[in-house]
Amino acid sequence: MNAYRLSAIIFILLNFSNCITAQEPDSSSALKLMVEAERAFARMAVTHGVRDAFVENLSDDAIIFRPGPVKGRPVWQDRKPLALVIRWEPEYVDIAASGDFGYSTGPAEYLSVRPLTPAISYGYYVSIWTKQADGKWKVALDIGTEVPKLDNSEIKIHFPGGADMRKTFSKVNTETEKTSLVKFEEEFNKIYAENRKMESYLRYVASAARFYRDGQFPESRVDSIKLILSQRKNISWKPIDGAVAVSGDMGYTYGSYNISNEDKTEEGYYFRIWKKENKQGWQIVIDVLSPVALQK
Repeated sequence: MNAYRLSAIIFILLNFSNCITAQEPDSSSALKLMVEAERAFARMAVTHGVRDAFVENLSDDAIIFRPGPVKGRPVWQDRKPLALVIRWEPEYVDIAASGDFGYSTGPAEYLSVRPLTPAISYGYYVSIWTKQADGKWKVALDIGTEVPKLDNSEIKIHFPGGADMRKTFSKVNTETEKTSLVKFEEEFNKIYAENRKMESYLRYVASAARFYRDGQFPESRVDSIKLILSQRKNISWKPIDGAVAVSGDMGYTYGSYNISNEDKTEEGYYFRIWKKENKQGWQIVIDVLSPVALQK
């Protein structure tokens, strides 16, 4: 499989906090098994076709965005085989302390089935992976953004230091924790709406967070995130649903958003991955906007 990387992405990753590790996860770790599930999924998309690969690797209740959140398996099952090849590779991964709930993100390339033809488009995906009762890893949610052209280069996987080590944890009631996280995000929206100050948003953003917006590469630099937020300061959002790991230290939310400016409005859907570290409260580690339409 070909891999893709842009020099700017290397710069981004090098500017993560010092605890980010650039190496393969320990071979016996749950993180490594999740990474290998992602890679097997990507290989199947090339060898067996995109449709069959998604049908096989999505969980029964998996959510995809078309452009809003819908059940993914029925969408892919109803599709005819595509005259399209999608190639991707995980670049950054992390996993909850429970070892059965994590995420993967990286670059993707969309190509015609005709050999030796240039790529049609490029993107960055974010996928939530969960371990099923039978021990298999499946995608529970999948979303992505379009990005400029990617340069071909070797991808080295990155993850927070220690993410491939076994951890102790106390089980939580996942439904109770999900409800709490959704309410937390509603309060986050309320606090931000009261003053529209960047600091009110940044207080909930982790130091190594990645922001995904259509037309640009994922950003983790503080100055770039501030610029992204300043361009969409009149944003408001409404959560629809989410999930939390049984260890209670990682979860996600998604919902609708609206940006109202004098000259234009934007509506769409958002997706966020939240994480608790060092006994601190929830902080955003992944922030994605998927716009539906832009009206002038």
